[in-house]
Amino acid sequence: MTFAAHAVLGAGVHGAIAHFVGCDPTWTHIFTASGGLFGLLPDLIGAVGNLLGDDWESYNEAHELKTSNPLVYIPASLAHLALDAFVHREGSHWWPKYAPLEFVTWIIGLALLALSYGLHLSL
Repeated sequence: MTFAAHAVLGAGVHGAIAHFVGCDPTWTHIFTASGGLFGLLPDLIGAVGNLLGDDWESYNEAHELKTSNPLVYIPASLAHLALDAFVHREGSHWWPKYAPLEFVTWIIGLALLALSYGLHLSL
């Protein structure tokens, strides 16, 4: 999936959690922004590792869906890892086979954002 799709999904996940635990608007903004960053984190770790010449080692470690990976305990990163585990299984590339899933990911992320902010504004 693209960086942007992971960021939108992560922001939506964290925004929805912030809303449902009763955060005020300021904290909802903070959690939503952090969700976008944490949604990107596995790919950012991999990109930095590749720039440093580790030949995809950091990327692969950051994308392990195991309890030993601290990223699985961050909801936005977990959403990223779960989605990538599905679309990259058996080493396959996601495009074009799972291109519709990119669209669905955007819709889910945007719906979660709308839900968290829309409900927050209406209350």
